Amino acid sequence: MVFGFHILLLGYLVYISGYVQKWLGILLIISFGSYLLINATHLFFPGYESLKSILC
Repeated sequence: MVFGFHILLLGYLVYISGYVQKWLGILLIISFGSYLLINATHLFFPGYESLKSILC
């Protein structure tokens, strides 16, 4: 989870800085959201891997 919050902080800093384009900061913040969603799914639904093979 530390890596996810690092990406969130980095995305925010890139967004407010004037050196890098803002779309890159937005992309990093979106990647934090997907990283958090994937890890929360593994945390709250530990049997999801077996269900994933049935659904896909």
